[in-house]
Amino acid sequence: MYWTMSLELCLTDAAPTENNKIVGGYECRKNSVPYQVFVVAGYRFCGGALISRTWVVTAAETTIQVRLGEHDIATNEGTERFIDAAYVVRHPDYFRDADIMLIKLSQPVTLNNYIRTVSLPSSCAVAGTRCLISGWGSEGQYNTENISGKYFDAGWSGSKIYMDYFLFYRQHP
Repeated sequence: MYWTMSLELCLTDAAPTENNKIVGGYECRKNSVPYQVFVVAGYRFCGGALISRTWVVTAAETTIQVRLGEHDIATNEGTERFIDAAYVVRHPDYFRDADIMLIKLSQPVTLNNYIRTVSLPSSCAVAGTRCLISGWGSEGQYNTENISGKYFDAGWSGSKIYMDYFLFYRQHP
């Protein structure tokens, strides 16, 4: 099972592989991660997190349209909302080690049971904190059908990378 990892508020060094893929994990209970968004750029996609009614945090390599309220990409469940990006703010030192971007949505999101903002931390997590890592996944690396929300639980290592990301997204309310 391969899946793209959405940017986490508790970044970990647990199990990432090349191309921001994670192997393993579990399928999320339907709509149990309502802040998780699906970011589409042509035929490419990645995950992100809704951090306010108008801002999404994601990887810096993608943008175009944000899909909220999703669980199974191939199925219209009636909970989805499609919103275009008004503009993006890439990390000023964007490269592999600073692959983070904020997306300003073209309109505010209406929050409901399927779409919610993630709870942002008020301080950096300490080493050993348990973190939920969520993203989008399928059963194979090139399988673009049956993509659904996935998650796994991991320990936070206390990496400096987290500090850099935390400071970056706090500067863009």
